[in-house]
Amino acid sequence: MRQWLKELFEKQYLPAVRSLQDTPEGQTVAKQWAEWMKQQWVEHGLTTLRQQAGVMQEVRNALKAIDSDHVALESMKFSTAQWIAINELSQKAVARRNEHVKLIDDPEAIVAKAVRLLESRDWAAVAAGLTVLTGRRSSEILATAEFEKQSQWSVRFTGALKRKGESQRLSFEIPTLTTADRVIAALRKLRGWVNCQGLSVRQINAKYSHAVAVACDKHFSGLVPVREGEDNLYTHLFRSVYGAIAVFWYCPPTVDADEFKAQIQGHFALLDTQGKELRRSLAAGRHYNDYKIGDGKGNLDGRQGIKLGLGGIEVIEAFERKQVAQMAETLAQLPAKKQREAKVRVWRTDVERLQRCLEQLGIVANNQPDRIGHFLDWVEHQLGSKQAEEPDADVIHLIDLVKTEQQADRTVKHDEGTPGISAKAIEAVDKTPVTSPSPEATPPLWEQLSQQMLTLTRQMSRLTEVLLSREQQTSLEPGQTQTTPSIPLQSPQMQGDEPAIGIAASTINLHTTQSKQMRGDTLKPNRSSEVALEKVNAAIDQIIAYNDAPGRVRSHRIMIGVAALKKVRVRGELCGQTAWEAVIGKANAPGSRTAEIEAHHSHYGLGLMQNRSRNTITGLPSIEDVANGRWHKTAQDSTEAEYPA
Repeated sequence: MRQWLKELFEKQYLPAVRSLQDTPEGQTVAKQWAEWMKQQWVEHGLTTLRQQAGVMQEVRNALKAIDSDHVALESMKFSTAQWIAINELSQKAVARRNEHVKLIDDPEAIVAKAVRLLESRDWAAVAAGLTVLTGRRSSEILATAEFEKQSQWSVRFTGALKRKGESQRLSFEIPTLTTADRVIAALRKLRGWVNCQGLSVRQINAKYSHAVAVACDKHFSGLVPVREGEDNLYTHLFRSVYGAIAVFWYCPPTVDADEFKAQIQGHFALLDTQGKELRRSLAAGRHYNDYKIGDGKGNLDGRQGIKLGLGGIEVIEAFERKQVAQMAETLAQLPAKKQREAKVRVWRTDVERLQRCLEQLGIVANNQPDRIGHFLDWVEHQLGSKQAEEPDADVIHLIDLVKTEQQADRTVKHDEGTPGISAKAIEAVDKTPVTSPSPEATPPLWEQLSQQMLTLTRQMSRLTEVLLSREQQTSLEPGQTQTTPSIPLQSPQMQGDEPAIGIAASTINLHTTQSKQMRGDTLKPNRSSEVALEKVNAAIDQIIAYNDAPGRVRSHRIMIGVAALKKVRVRGELCGQTAWEAVIGKANAPGSRTAEIEAHHSHYGLGLMQNRSRNTITGLPSIEDVANGRWHKTAQDSTEAEYPA
């Protein structure tokens, strides 16, 4: 009970009605005090019936604790007409949402983001990740929830709120969208950061729930569409979205989705002292049906339990496991559905690399589509087999990438071919997904990490050298030649115990005065270097402000790099590559903002392919417009900020 209501109840209302008898006189006095209490609610800002429903229930529960048949209960209640009005408002809101169901086309990406958040140093981000992966309220995650491992992919949950003072403590099994060990470890870490002992649920919500809601919007706004009539994502993430993904992954096709969601979300009838079996209630589930899994083409996917049977993933105990096993056996005997081939464009050299990988893995099939399918099965198996104690998925993927490059042993080509590490490989590193449930564990890899990272550093050094060489060649005038090569910072003879650092800036270009003039990189005689640097910094400030603008989604943001900005005109003039490199290309140079920009990129997850992906979106301001402050709200660029030119 909220504090102000508790004081009204204990100091004034209860002393006046406690001793009343069930007589006409007692009923009259109880009715007068009920009207007085309702007037106090209005004076505290609770003016509508819907706002008063909660405090009405709190007062009635307090009266029942004294005497379940107290005479004051007859007057301290809403009339039938009032309850109909309250429920009608709620039902209309639910119906409006359910008439505008949102489709989730990439549940894997949502879960991958949530799993990454468990490793965050921000407590609110960890809490947001746990709400998505378990479907529990933030107040439960922060204070009351107890998770006991039930299986590799489920926990037994105790500590449900909103149970209206039951005499028994509710406990039931819930499937987790990542391993149970990972969820339990993250909850333990979170409780070490946030101490809610001695706080009521209302105090916990007042103190912490806003931060969790902000974290949900920040990390999931580009993955989960906002539902009808709402302006944030928090409620959907811990209920609707979790339920939709859990049904898609874990619900047997022979089990009704509403029954499954009622079980895993704790929608049970009230428990009494004699109750031994949980009785599911489907009424509450109607409030959480406004998200469904889509097929990417605007239609419902419709499948259930697609991960059951993979790597020991089982249906929760509340449902018949034998039936699920029989279903899996039957499905395995069905003829494979004929699939249509689709064309995928890749670099010629990448086709050769892929063929070598298939041969080394011993993947054999009658045709190329089947070989690719077997290869993807192997990749998913490797990505999904990591346990809680293993390195991050990004580290594993980096090691696998280096292994592929070592096995291919390809040389860098400066002409029509692609560099030693393809742009697709870099993009893959930048967009590495965190795994979804899958079978056995990958062996520990930390002992390989040092040597593999050194090899990757050399590969990145070679790539940077080639890219800069090609960049210089394209900037030369017809008939001119490049006179000075790029020199790697890290030599091929690097010792194994040297740290693998500085990958992003692994080469230094030595330019003669003549080569600078040929490329047009020197500052113009009529403009001082200070003016150029001032323009560069102003442009960077504008881009950072653009990226930081409220409502900006990740795909609309700009990565700050020399390659993207050296041809940008600031206030009508080129600043020159030298000025850009002085600010963002030299980490230890005076006036360098490299560390600041790297932190900015890391905060928003901006990688090497960010600007290329952004260029495919229509309606966004150009990088040059943003650098000059000429960015404003468009059909695609949904932010309220506007900066003058």
